[in-house]
Amino acid sequence: MDESINSSVILSWLQNRIAEELNCGPDEVDLEATFDLLGLDSVSLLWIAGELAEWLKIEITAALIFETNNLPNLSEKIFELYRSDKMKS
Repeated sequence: MDESINSSVILSWLQNRIAEELNCGPDEVDLEATFDLLGLDSVSLLWIAGELAEWLKIEITAALIFETNNLPNLSEKIFELYRSDKMKS
C-alpha cells in the first residue's frame, strides 16, 4: 500500500479530474455538491471512476459511485476500498 495515498489525496485527484472534465478550475468544483449538480452525467462519472481505479489498481463498482452523494464521501469510500484491498495483498 502506498502510504502517501489517503482520502484527501483521492479527493484532490477527483476534484482536479472533474475540473478538467468540466473545463473549469479545481477551486470551482463544489465539493459538497451532488454529482448531478456538478454537471457530470453518469457516463463521465463512470469514466473518471475507471481512471481512478486504474491509478489505485482497485475495482470501483458503479454501485459505489452512485450510492454516494458528494466528492468527500466518495473519496472516503474509495480510500476504505483501497486500504482494504492493499491489506489483502
